[in-house]
Amino acid sequence: TLQDRARYGLAVALGAGEVKLLDLTTAYTALANGGMARPAIPIQRVTTSHGEVLFNATPVSGTQVLGPHGPEVAYQITDILSDNAARTPIFGPNSILRLPDDRPAAVKTGTSDDYRNSWAVGWTPDLVVGAWVGNSDNTPMQKVAGSNGAGTIWNTIMQRTHTGKPPQPFTPPPGLEDVSICPATGLPNSTCAQPVVEHFIRGTVPKADTGQYVTVTVGGDGSCLATDATPLNERQRRTFLLPPNDARGWVSSSAIPQPPTVACAPSQGASATGQPATIAAAAITTPQRGTTIGGTLIIQGNAQGPYQIDYGRGSSPATWTTIVSGIGGVVNGLLGQWHTDALPSGSYTLRLLVTLPGSPQQEARVLVVMDHGKTTLRLLQPLPDQLIKQTTIVTLQAALSGPAAHLEFLVDDQLVGTAGAGEQSVLWTAVAPGRHTVVAVAVTADNDRISSSPVVVRVE
Repeated sequence: TLQDRARYGLAVALGAGEVKLLDLTTAYTALANGGMARPAIPIQRVTTSHGEVLFNATPVSGTQVLGPHGPEVAYQITDILSDNAARTPIFGPNSILRLPDDRPAAVKTGTSDDYRNSWAVGWTPDLVVGAWVGNSDNTPMQKVAGSNGAGTIWNTIMQRTHTGKPPQPFTPPPGLEDVSICPATGLPNSTCAQPVVEHFIRGTVPKADTGQYVTVTVGGDGSCLATDATPLNERQRRTFLLPPNDARGWVSSSAIPQPPTVACAPSQGASATGQPATIAAAAITTPQRGTTIGGTLIIQGNAQGPYQIDYGRGSSPATWTTIVSGIGGVVNGLLGQWHTDALPSGSYTLRLLVTLPGSPQQEARVLVVMDHGKTTLRLLQPLPDQLIKQTTIVTLQAALSGPAAHLEFLVDDQLVGTAGAGEQSVLWTAVAPGRHTVVAVAVTADNDRISSSPVVVRVE
């Protein structure tokens, strides 16, 4: 299919090209073999019933298809596709792409338009496996994506074929150099607040960044420097990039944030009691205690400083797994998403940790119940904090797990549309400006009502 160039154009870089599973898996085999492409050999040997060998496949040395630095390029791609931490924000920390015992495995999933094709191709140092799921007549499937369709098959095959074999690491070729860089610029910098190590082909390491990173404590909306009079729940530590002197004139006219230079005035906020107004430094407002959850959960609340959200089994977890982290400055807003499909049912505790300058770490906990067999509902569209232009017609779409008679969609507690359980979407015209809360409700045959986590959008 790839030999006829008339069948595809530039959009093939985005996946807009038809390909057979065998061809695609064979192509990925080159990445697993250091850039050496070899044709598939479906028949290795033919023997008679008496053991006489009639045919033996001739080993093929292969052709280097990734250039003079093929082994290094192949390893860089392998490193990217095997980085579980990098894909955690999208797939979660324990997705179907993660093998038991943290066995190193590089994997790429894909989903075509209208869910017509679900792909997953990945490899370990021992094996390359490709999987495809779809209808033989090319009709759309029921929201079967690459991860929850072909990815499940890929994971099962990988687990069974590696049973009893110790995990093997991907071995870097000698032509690579490990360099500490700053994620914000991709350049080496000794003052970077959170450096990461990346693999560079020897001779391609970028020049050092001559800028400087500074971390300051700001107050309020971040436009002033915090003082002793700034309430603790209004302080935040923020890191800024100070560019080289010859570039600071350009930066002052750009959108690159710079550290404030003025001090914050004393807080003037007050509550109804006359005391200084305060907002909880750490709070989880969604989900609430005792909520039954499943699928992908939206977590909302307050985080007045750098934060991380963890989960653990039971009401008093002995160990914790990090879901997401952030820089803070969130008040009754989106903190993160928790992908729970790979977790067993049961009780879980969500823990929010917030770090404030000059004060102990703040903590909030919520106990929830995981039940994948119960009807659950989550909003797919709109997205949290999405900005919508006034008078725009917006699709409100939900993902339903479990039985339901129909779905209701509410905006600011007002019904705006009803959909069948198989449709799961309605249209809403965003007329009134301001912040609006969108909720989907699944109504069962027994008239039970299961609500999704709310999503707040802005209409301007």
